[in-house]
Amino acid sequence: MFAERGPNESVFYSGGNIIRHTVVEGDDLTLRSGDQDVLVRNVSILGPDHYRGTIYGFEPSRVTELNGLELDQEIEFYDKNIFAVRGA
Repeated sequence: MFAERGPNESVFYSGGNIIRHTVVEGDDLTLRSGDQDVLVRNVSILGPDHYRGTIYGFEPSRVTELNGLELDQEIEFYDKNIFAVRGA
């Protein structure tokens, strides 16, 4: 369902007063499905490298549904699926 980062890819961190290199409760994230970014907000931590959040968009297509995913859907995912973090 979600793409995984390759061994030589890193997560892009932005936002907030100080850029952290971690995911914290409330962050917004970018995952990927196919060639589309899946935008996720209201992230909560479920366990080591395991998260939950709510889909709020798809880019660049801006559709409301993509590969079985839809806007406002609550999803679970892992650190290996995260491509970008925008601090809360």
